[in-house]
Amino acid sequence: MKRTGILLIIAIVILGGLGFAPNRDGRSDRKQFRQKMMADLKLTDAQKDQISKLRFEHQKSVIDSRARTQKAKLDLRELMQADKPDRASIDKSLKVVSEAQLHQKSLWVDHWFAVRSVLTPEQQELWKDAPLMGPRGDRNRHRGGDSDGRGHEDEDSE
Repeated sequence: MKRTGILLIIAIVILGGLGFAPNRDGRSDRKQFRQKMMADLKLTDAQKDQISKLRFEHQKSVIDSRARTQKAKLDLRELMQADKPDRASIDKSLKVVSEAQLHQKSLWVDHWFAVRSVLTPEQQELWKDAPLMGPRGDRNRHRGGDSDGRGHEDEDSE
């Protein structure tokens, strides 16, 4: 009887914790925040359609950009691990990585402005205060991720 009671308590704690534990990568928090923001904006159907199309195109661009960034990082790692690393080649590769990362952030800014252009002035006031909609680095500070987002891949990359 005592053993059954202990097992029951452990099961309740484990199962209860699973229901209330935040996602380890913050996805559910971002999704909830995005849903709340979209509800707060009180978008028209036309705005919802436009933003959906913008988001879809943005996601495609981000996938391509992320792949370029990851490839550039792999190239840099290969240069760094060479038996005789060449400083000039490493510097050139660092520049490629930096440019790829800047491109990713620029894509977000372009998307932010594109969505903003669909909104009314009142909606724009709410939109500018959306911290979790920002660049990956801003979201990582909120949820404790690495600056390059390792281990925190988005399912949808705002």
